[in-house]
Amino acid sequence: MALFSWIEAIKELSAGALTVRAQAVDPTLQNRLLWDQFAPRQDVDSTELETLLEGAEVEYVGERREWDTRGRPIAQPTVSAEKLEFIPIETTFTVMEKEINDLMMRFVGNQQLMVNQIAPTIPKRTDRLVNANYRRIEKDTFDGWATRAMTRRNPTLGNQTTYTYTFVPAAQYPTVPTAWDDASVNAFQEFVKSIPVAEKVIGLVDGVIMRQVDFDLLVEDANDAVAFGTTFPILKLTSAQSIERIREELRKPNFIILIYEDTLTVFNDGGITNTTEVDRWPVGKIGFIPAAGGGAVGFNAFAPVVRAYDLTSQVPDAGIDVRGMTVLHEVANGGRSLIVECQVNAFFVPIPERIWVLDIGTG
Repeated sequence: MALFSWIEAIKELSAGALTVRAQAVDPTLQNRLLWDQFAPRQDVDSTELETLLEGAEVEYVGERREWDTRGRPIAQPTVSAEKLEFIPIETTFTVMEKEINDLMMRFVGNQQLMVNQIAPTIPKRTDRLVNANYRRIEKDTFDGWATRAMTRRNPTLGNQTTYTYTFVPAAQYPTVPTAWDDASVNAFQEFVKSIPVAEKVIGLVDGVIMRQVDFDLLVEDANDAVAFGTTFPILKLTSAQSIERIREELRKPNFIILIYEDTLTVFNDGGITNTTEVDRWPVGKIGFIPAAGGGAVGFNAFAPVVRAYDLTSQVPDAGIDVRGMTVLHEVANGGRSLIVECQVNAFFVPIPERIWVLDIGTG
């Protein structure tokens, strides 16, 4: 009997059942991911997108005209078409021949005992694939927002390539002339002045995202802007008080400062052990959160997984989402191993008119 002939007989381990389980996973992993907040899912019909993009909006001022003449012509933003083509996100695991062989030896050739031991682990292993795929969506979303680019590493060869969102103007990623940690600069005052600059491009700003070390500069310089007496002790502003002062300066009582310190574990090559912890948001960058779109700076396009259509026909009542996480498995290597894979066709697409990221020179 083939090593993996039993898998087709277990309903819970069918590709359809594992896909239904995968699609029940919380896309934010119990609020540990924020991609859905800043770039929510948007269903599309293809992995090739053509988007009409308007040029920068110029706030022209109209003119008065003489009687019986025409008024001032106003130039309209230029419109260009940008074609995006994205490739799948996919993770896999393999149940190897040796793992099955060791279990069979442990249970003296009793296949049922072996199956009872290994079968319950497959759904749990599949959950790890789903979680990893959502973390990739998270990483690409924040990389695309913070740096105007995203990276892709070939899972087999290990080589890395970079995709740049060229349709987002580079001018919307300005760099300050003097770093905010320079002694000659008051970071608090510079931050307050940066808000109206951003609002000229993306409209009203509801908040910002930054790192703790950069926020600490604001707190420190907010205190420097206050004249402290030397004849009696005085408490300096706390972080919370500094935020309130920023809100007062901006006349925005609900202004948000999101400190994002979380990290992700990424692979450095084509193997499975060489990894690095990377920041989700880089030091030295301040991302401005627009009021438009509920704070969304873009969207994640979810396109159909073609192989998912087969699953919908196999289990028509399961409600499988062809654009969601899709799990498939196959017996490989002459029946010696089982490969389980989870695929999703998702890609971060920034909305240029909502993007403004300031490099404050501290990274």
